[in-house]
Amino acid sequence: MYRRSLRWTTLASALVLTATVAVAPPAADPAAANPAAGTITGHLTDETGTPLDEASVTAYDDGINPVASGQTDSAGRYSLDVPPGTYRVRVLADDFGQWIPQQQYAETAQEFAVTSGGTVVADDALVPTGSIAGRIVNQAGQPVRDYEVVTRNQGQWGPTARTDNNGNYRISRVFPGDYIVGVRHPANIYQWAPGQLAENLADVFTVSVGNQTTVNETLLGSGSVAGRLFDATGAGVADALVFLSDDNDVALHTYTDGSGAYRFDGVAVGDAYIVRFSDPASNRQQYAYGTADYSEATRFTVLPEATTTVDDTLLTPGSIRITATDAATSTPLSTFCAGYSGPSPGSNECTTNSEVVFTGLSPGSHVVTIIPEEGSLYLGNRADVTVTPGGTAQVTVPLHRGGAITATATARATGAPVAWACYSAIAAGTGTVPTEGHGWCTDRNGQATTGVLAPGDYHLLVQPLPATGYGIQWLGADGGTGAAANAVRITVTAGQITTAPPVLLDPAGSITGVVRGADGTPLPDVTVALSGVHPGYLGGKAVTDEDGSYTVTGLGPYAWPLHFVDDQHARQWSGGTGNRLVAKKIKVTAGADAIYDIKLKTGTLVTGTIRDRAGAEVTSSYLLAYSALTRDIVGVKWDTGGTYQMRLIAPELVKVQVFANVDDQDFNFWYDNGTDFDTAQTLAVPWQGRTLDVVVPVN
Repeated sequence: MYRRSLRWTTLASALVLTATVAVAPPAADPAAANPAAGTITGHLTDETGTPLDEASVTAYDDGINPVASGQTDSAGRYSLDVPPGTYRVRVLADDFGQWIPQQQYAETAQEFAVTSGGTVVADDALVPTGSIAGRIVNQAGQPVRDYEVVTRNQGQWGPTARTDNNGNYRISRVFPGDYIVGVRHPANIYQWAPGQLAENLADVFTVSVGNQTTVNETLLGSGSVAGRLFDATGAGVADALVFLSDDNDVALHTYTDGSGAYRFDGVAVGDAYIVRFSDPASNRQQYAYGTADYSEATRFTVLPEATTTVDDTLLTPGSIRITATDAATSTPLSTFCAGYSGPSPGSNECTTNSEVVFTGLSPGSHVVTIIPEEGSLYLGNRADVTVTPGGTAQVTVPLHRGGAITATATARATGAPVAWACYSAIAAGTGTVPTEGHGWCTDRNGQATTGVLAPGDYHLLVQPLPATGYGIQWLGADGGTGAAANAVRITVTAGQITTAPPVLLDPAGSITGVVRGADGTPLPDVTVALSGVHPGYLGGKAVTDEDGSYTVTGLGPYAWPLHFVDDQHARQWSGGTGNRLVAKKIKVTAGADAIYDIKLKTGTLVTGTIRDRAGAEVTSSYLLAYSALTRDIVGVKWDTGGTYQMRLIAPELVKVQVFANVDDQDFNFWYDNGTDFDTAQTLAVPWQGRTLDVVVPVN
């Protein structure tokens, strides 16, 4: 259910590590056996300064793989011989472990660089700790013996213990901090104090130095889930994989026996379990009762000391027959590729006889995707199709003609062709710089052609790979530019390949500077980008360090606007504006650093509520505000709850997109009842801000 981190927290683990050290053959002269080795040595004490005797010490490489282990002597000293490299060191004393220096997790441990023949000193003292103790009983109030009690801290597994004959447990050494405490049921289901199956509903218990935190828990009652899986003839299906799960990360599995029977015992009581079957012959998945759609799965209740019976019959598979046509003429296309996704494992096939047929599919909703023949200039398309038991769904997908852009890249100074200059075709007026990928890259002759594009107007963004030494540019009419608004507009026509103006590349330069908050304090973790950044995606050309410093490299020697994104300030462009078109442009010089410092503005507040039609708060939602002029994202608010505050630079005309989840149903709409950006209402945000209440269209 959870992935355990690379830490030892139990006495059993300590014994395994100690045994490993004990059986290692002694080396009379480790340095002679490995003349390239270096040494990590040190002195270890407990928190009072007393030397640690027979504590295990292990050096781990950058991949957190153990490389060398040893033990401290009676004076608390140890020595490890390791190949040259960088290491983190972990100490294990009795059942308590820490990373040097006094760290709970490897991620924050110190890295020790060891050279050939060199010696690195890594001393440490055990961190002062607290403890967690308590008693675990069943529903009758009787103690339970030999149950595992677990802890989690910062999303990672912490130390564990087991209950004794009286149901008592004690974790004697625990790093100070906030923990949730759970009990593992025999069926490998975790229950979190107090009486929750979901981690996010658990209470948080604080452990402090020198103090015991008491966590008692009463086990939830348990029952069983059992049943049989049949085929269409009524015979039991043997060796089918059966999953039992719920919304609280409970995930159990077993296999049917020769009669198709299965059983889960020791399942914690609850009312949100689902059962999923996997056909051993085809790997098709289905949920009880008789559906391949998760949203239609039946939820089952497990009661104390009772068996919930869930029988099901394998669905009869169906088929999809796919044809593709020219959207303008309705002429069938003889050559194309098709794929599908849905409840059945996805697949792709190509054809030369005008159709693709997929058989053996789980009934339910599928999505069919058409991939046109390469070089045909058709755009791909997709269609929804429903597969019925034993039936064949016929779907015809029309394909529209697109076009492409071809261009040749050369060095402006020499006229020599440049390979690995990569093109991205960006819809004109949007100014978006892709955060991933490089588009279509030039060959040794400096030539490249884009993939098929929908008819329309585009700007060409050219990103030479760093090894070429040339800088990124928006393609201008007679050379590069740093502002998308100044890029040449290239019109793509259906069925044609359009030749772009020559791409003339210049050597790269950089922009560097310091980002400060409205109070003048340097800001770390500010994203610096060449275009608006969607909050759901990583992206940007740089991120400020702890001193607020950033450097954007690989820029062509043109005038560039920069975009700054910080959670505590409004999104803004260089010059402190929310509008990309009037942003300050920083002139870059080839081979040099241009300096640009900025003090961010906090911005103007847009506030309001998010409710359903009945007036109830919608607690799971987020908002995106777009500039009505440039379509850039100018305001963001994640996880709003029933009320929200969103910062942006005013005055501004915006359109607002709303994402919400109500009772496991997702909503995505534009204020007010718009279907897309063009139909959304344009809202004015003045200097003093405004109120905007949002109603999610659900009762």
